Amino acid sequence: MKNEKEFYSFLHKTPEINLGAFENNWPYILQSTRNNLFIKRNFSSIAYYTYRNKDIVIVNSLGAKRKELVMDLCNELIKNHGVENIVLKNIDINELDWWIKNGFRQKTTSWSKYSIADDNTFPQYNVHAKTVKEVDFKDDIKRQIKSFVNKRKIITFEYENSYDIECKNILLDFSSYSENKGNDYAQEVYDAHKFFFNSNIKNKIKLQHIEHGKLIGVSYLTPVDNVCFYNMVICKYERNLMKYLVFQSMKFVLDEYPNIELFGMQGFENEGQDYLKKRLNPFEKIKKVHLIYKK
Repeated sequence: MKNEKEFYSFLHKTPEINLGAFENNWPYILQSTRNNLFIKRNFSSIAYYTYRNKDIVIVNSLGAKRKELVMDLCNELIKNHGVENIVLKNIDINELDWWIKNGFRQKTTSWSKYSIADDNTFPQYNVHAKTVKEVDFKDDIKRQIKSFVNKRKIITFEYENSYDIECKNILLDFSSYSENKGNDYAQEVYDAHKFFFNSNIKNKIKLQHIEHGKLIGVSYLTPVDNVCFYNMVICKYERNLMKYLVFQSMKFVLDEYPNIELFGMQGFENEGQDYLKKRLNPFEKIKKVHLIYKK
């Protein structure tokens, strides 16, 4: 809880960044570091990183001197710890020149056989609350939502911990399905969603989707000021079900959190997931790149 509070304190001291960019919420930091989180601080800034195989991956940096802190961290890791490769994630393309001039280069090798650039292979998207309220999506999405409303009785409300066993089973099935579909390794998918069960995260919206008394899916969102980040949705496999649950969750949030103006949708690794998000008529596209710093 202390680290979460500190994260948002530094976030609000970094005026030049886009607060709607997906890396700017605490659950993302835990998700991207897989609960193997390291922190570097100085008097004005903070950086979050993790070890991945032989590399260091810096997932976010915040504060008045965040760039300088990242440079100090990189040089310290190379000089004192023998690190050869440092990956810097989530750099806005508008900042690219500064990093290139300071010794970084754009990462060109694939993260895995499943993705070119991890969670930013495709852009991040922000969907306006008005778009959700008016269901102003592409026509196919509107038809699918209407079909679920007319034919099904799925209810969404705050998550109850009594569903933890069922939820973990859905996550296991979802992870295997994702690997079989070619999205990512099943273990990577499972590890990336374990933060759902982290009771120490204070600022969150955990939702359950129930049909006929049975859990069919869960969603996790994070409200930060007027932005609500959609961190995850997992559900039983059924054609178009996930699309409807995404809509239901956003509608629930707008009913309970009237100050929310935007929904932040994370970038993804494959074209199918990107296609879905574009069908939600996002008003803003955020392109991020990953950089590498070598010994």
